[in-house]
Amino acid sequence: MDKSIVVKATFLQFGKSAPSNSGYKGKLNCDSIFGGYTTYLSRDDATKDSMGESETTFIDEEVVDKNTISSSFNLKNSLDGSLMDYTSRASATHDSSEKEYFTMTNEGKLYTDEDRNKWIENSKSAFSKDGDIVWNLVVSLDSFDSLKEYEIKDQEDFAKITKTVLYKSFKKLKLDPQNMIWWEDYHTNTKHPHIHVNFLEKEHSRDRGKLTKKEIDYVKGMFVNEIAARKLYKEKYMDNAEDALKKITPLKQKMISEINNLPYEILNAIANLYSQLPRTGRLQYNAASMIPYREQLDNIVNQVLQCDSCKEDYSIFTQELDKLDNVRNDLTNDNISHLKETHDQKLRVQIANSILKSFKDLKETDKRNMTSLNEWKIANAIQIVSKIYEGIDTKDFTPQQVEVVNLIKDNNLKEAGMLAEKLGDSSNDKFLKGATSLLNAKSEAQKADAIAQIYDAENSGNKEAQRVMNFYRKGQSLNKTDYHGFKGLLGRRLPRGVKHAIKQHGQEIENEIEAYLRNDERIAVSVK
Repeated sequence: MDKSIVVKATFLQFGKSAPSNSGYKGKLNCDSIFGGYTTYLSRDDATKDSMGESETTFIDEEVVDKNTISSSFNLKNSLDGSLMDYTSRASATHDSSEKEYFTMTNEGKLYTDEDRNKWIENSKSAFSKDGDIVWNLVVSLDSFDSLKEYEIKDQEDFAKITKTVLYKSFKKLKLDPQNMIWWEDYHTNTKHPHIHVNFLEKEHSRDRGKLTKKEIDYVKGMFVNEIAARKLYKEKYMDNAEDALKKITPLKQKMISEINNLPYEILNAIANLYSQLPRTGRLQYNAASMIPYREQLDNIVNQVLQCDSCKEDYSIFTQELDKLDNVRNDLTNDNISHLKETHDQKLRVQIANSILKSFKDLKETDKRNMTSLNEWKIANAIQIVSKIYEGIDTKDFTPQQVEVVNLIKDNNLKEAGMLAEKLGDSSNDKFLKGATSLLNAKSEAQKADAIAQIYDAENSGNKEAQRVMNFYRKGQSLNKTDYHGFKGLLGRRLPRGVKHAIKQHGQEIENEIEAYLRNDERIAVSVK
């Protein structure tokens, strides 16, 4: 772990005596945290003379002004003397940014006393009962030269780093990110530039204040990762003049522009998918109604990305993401980065949505053909379900399940459906629910819902459901007329959709990189 970055962790607990080295006297209360210490961390006096140390006392890397931090406040305003007062005091932060200074919090940036007082009113009840805990982190660098080395300019950079680290760390600490209050201030009033990070729960759920060594090591590792990544990007990939973004972003243009024709196999797979899709509801990959069709969509997207005309560019795209993942993982000797996985999945979802969008834009003739095929599949699926129940073996069925089967055989479908709804969640129960729903379905929406239920039963291992779904998914070969119609639409539509997706995710990757770097610099990478 980088020795130029030091992270110290402590905690304060409501109703308990303050730690001996904290500068507090007596028991801790709400005023100790929100009465003034929060403002003290953003006070002006800590950076006007950023190398002057006469006003400070060092305690385990944490700088504490004992005249300001005490429980006998003698306050001029609601903030003087508290943790918020200490971290946000202007003297510690005056030169921390060329722009107007702010304290970073869970609610955003606080620029003024009015902002801070409003945030405190929203937050102070979280430290008001015995056992409530505030965790404190001090992250310091060994010198101001290190700031330049790590490409850190000001509070804006530290605020981004802190927000990223906290939301990743909360989960590791078994804290709900949505239940957390936190703030961060950057101090330049000593020879060691440092940030103070404080966090507590809105609703108390964790009783243990002391962080385990494993927890502390994780948080430290995350800060080192986020800070040192800026430096490592440059060190590792600065040898060649090619920009990392110039390796990833051109694929947004090139990857699909060369695809003039999709192979017959892909067009046929898409046509088969179109013959199954519900005629109502939202056609989006992540929509609940698309769950039965996601596996087919995934297979089609994979085929598109492995087309002869784009697989090489897609391979380069993923290789560049691998490089960026490796940089992050090198910092912590752990596989914590999922940049490739995240952006690749987003890309695939966007391509899938492009395929679904093309379905909406089919010519009327093609739509009629697909609708006719869908109606034929539904009708035959109903026949298959009926035949299944004519000779089904019910020896392992419950009495309630047998009763539903007998009602189906007697063609009392409405009563069978009502009774099936009262069944449980076994694979047989699920298939009986789906089967009776399909047999009773009148509208397109009801038919689509029934197919989804049968798909759920298939996933639970029901063999009868597998028979129905295997038929429903069975492809029909495109005839010559349909093939040319699909080729004319998808040969233009799908490449445009994929091109747009590559472009968008190239920009997301660019933003991810820029979070580590100076705004006016680019990353150079090796292409070896």
